[in-house]
Amino acid sequence: MKKPTPKDIETIAEYLDTGMRAFYNKVIGETIFLPADDEDIEDFGLEEEYADSLKKLKDEEDDFVQIHKWTSSEAFKCREAFADQLTGNPQLQTKLFNALNNRKPFSGFRYVIDQEDKYRQQWFDYEANCIYNYVARELRHLE
Repeated sequence: MKKPTPKDIETIAEYLDTGMRAFYNKVIGETIFLPADDEDIEDFGLEEEYADSLKKLKDEEDDFVQIHKWTSSEAFKCREAFADQLTGNPQLQTKLFNALNNRKPFSGFRYVIDQEDKYRQQWFDYEANCIYNYVARELRHLE
């Protein structure tokens, strides 16, 4: 298997986070990105734009593996871990844990963190790191 570089992992993580699908060619290390659903390609008239990628996936299907978007359970654990490490701000930590333990935990968490300018970017960086680590683990399972 062609081992992905840290930049490959970062790129895959970024595309997955935007809702795209990622396919990694384990022989040559190429990655193909497609919209989340094949119907999106048709509905938005993108057949021509993605024709080469779709053909390559079909012709070399044994060489490609799909890297799936992380589950909501994994995303929840990331939010919990972020809140858990905020020991320097117990008030924010409590708000985040309360949000996670109520209805609609993701939107509640987002609402709380959006009110905290000092920690908002820290959260985005932390989440990006969680997604990066998830993709790295998924690719390691292919070896």
